[in-house]
Amino acid sequence: FGSETLVNMVLNNRIFGSVNLKSNNSKKSSLLDEYANPTGTCVNDRQAIFTGEQRSFLMAITRANRHLFISAVNSDDCVPSDFLYYYLPEIYWRNADGSSEYTDFCEDFAVMDADPRGLVASARTQIARAIYESENSHNLDENPTVKDALTALNLLKNNGVDSANPENWDFIRKNYGSKTEEKSIENESKSNLVTLSPSMVDSLWSCPVCCLLERKFAGPTRGGTAAQFGTLIHETARWASQDEHLDNEYLREKYPQLQAFAAIKNNKVSEFPDFDFSFESISALQKKAIDDVANTMIEHYYSICPSDSNISDVKDRYRFIKNDLNVRRALYTIAQYFVGSLTGSNYPIMAKKDEDGVVTDILPALEKSKSAKPTIADVDLGNLEHAYCECNINATFGFDDILNAYNRASKTQTSLEDLYSIMGFLVGGWQNGASSDLRVRIQGRIDRMEIRKLNDNTEQIRLIDYKTGKVPKTQQVFNDLQLICYQLGIVFCNENVEDVKQLLKFKHTKIARSALFHVVYKDSPAQDNGVAENICQPSLFGADGALSTKGLISRYRYADDNRLYELPDIDAQNPADGVSQNAWSDFVNLPMRTKWSLMMISRVFFAASAVKSTSFVVEPKADHKNHCRCLDVCPGCAGKVDTVYEMIEGKNE
Repeated sequence: FGSETLVNMVLNNRIFGSVNLKSNNSKKSSLLDEYANPTGTCVNDRQAIFTGEQRSFLMAITRANRHLFISAVNSDDCVPSDFLYYYLPEIYWRNADGSSEYTDFCEDFAVMDADPRGLVASARTQIARAIYESENSHNLDENPTVKDALTALNLLKNNGVDSANPENWDFIRKNYGSKTEEKSIENESKSNLVTLSPSMVDSLWSCPVCCLLERKFAGPTRGGTAAQFGTLIHETARWASQDEHLDNEYLREKYPQLQAFAAIKNNKVSEFPDFDFSFESISALQKKAIDDVANTMIEHYYSICPSDSNISDVKDRYRFIKNDLNVRRALYTIAQYFVGSLTGSNYPIMAKKDEDGVVTDILPALEKSKSAKPTIADVDLGNLEHAYCECNINATFGFDDILNAYNRASKTQTSLEDLYSIMGFLVGGWQNGASSDLRVRIQGRIDRMEIRKLNDNTEQIRLIDYKTGKVPKTQQVFNDLQLICYQLGIVFCNENVEDVKQLLKFKHTKIARSALFHVVYKDSPAQDNGVAENICQPSLFGADGALSTKGLISRYRYADDNRLYELPDIDAQNPADGVSQNAWSDFVNLPMRTKWSLMMISRVFFAASAVKSTSFVVEPKADHKNHCRCLDVCPGCAGKVDTVYEMIEGKNE
């Protein structure tokens, strides 16, 4: 019973679903209502009920000590709410026709896919369940269910399914059940190690409660059309670079004249006597190369893109059509970047595009005034040597590692306690799950890592993260936490992890810059005020492993670096809580770039501490609140919490 139902009772003098279909006086509209909604529940009522159950669920899981019991009415008249389908999909599932009626039977593995991955998950579930239910573990060898599961795993492993091999499972060690294993588990628990992905770090910093609701407490959900579009664009860009080398070898072999652009800048025009260096000739060659690369990627995109006929939801189908209109624009933008950044000498390429994003003409570069101050757009990118796509990162670090980098930069001997308190000040205070022995493990993938060589033959790293969504505010692009995690993933790369061995040889290579590339709405990475790279992210560390102390390279229309850094107000006379006067003075005297680096690393530790916290005293970020998907559930974003006793509203102080 909801407010919408009450309105219907007052206006129409009835409740949907209460009309007798056998009455001759029934109106056609009533019949249509009954046919369209036989359960008598308004869509808005269901949403209100679902939101209320989410609040109750959030309250229950934060108060339960060991067990949480969830009950539902099994009745044809009382349909289980969407809550059960969302959080317990392995028990409650929807029929193919989309109806939400409860099903009398329950498949143990209804949520599992009928593929090798699903079989492995089912077998592991059976073994874990048998171990949990068995009082004597020695009798497991005679358990037919366990035998069947082990036989299935062995069969899959022998046929090349790596996930069926227990040695590849997470949190499994070779000396099963040994005292050594128990000690290692105990030591790992005491070490306060938290494993995070770059995207989760970003979400936890925006709002810890919403992040935990959507990622930790929720069950498996199907990805939306927006996520599918982004995945397809990422895969197409990876295929173009890693498989077909359309960003490097292909261009050098098919369009060798592109090398001539570097000759112009290096005054080596005589090395290309047969090449016409007029703008018309250069622009025609660039457009031809862009069209070639873009059309090849577009063809591949549609070869892997699923048909919209498989989308049953009307809203998702419209989103699919809308995203399809941006395919050419996104891939032409990537092709434009591939061609323009090959040698770095003619980057970026200025182009005119039609309404579909297709390049129609190459425009001459804007001439700068001789008195104009050089900006980051004037810094040479360097020649592309190699590009690594979907590059795995696996890094572990703690406060002690950051302390070493901090002391190298400040040339002091700041204590761990002082640094811990300084970093807490930079994030507005630590949550109750934070401690100075907290360690963070970052696992994820870098969309594109470029190795570029400058004119002096030194190599540097450039990181690119493709984005297909809308462009956030300038400060958010510059201070993007996912890019920060990628930098940390390279600097603190684990040496004993097989998947990241290719990163080890670049562990001490300078990370020149990192950039978000919004391929639908921008023509170049980190573009701002019409200038490419204008809000790209600088490196956190210097070549010697210390926090970077160099000043920020000038940005167009940013005379004050603080507009980008987002540093809190620092009172030089009054130290932060827990910081000694000497340590605070050393911190205050550091360059702004060093303070920014320490602040961004502190945000990563804040995200890790949020995972281990039992309560939060933090204000969600304003940009997150404007687009919060849990506004009816999260007390922080809503500014209130609806309990079974009362509505508690927060105070604006």
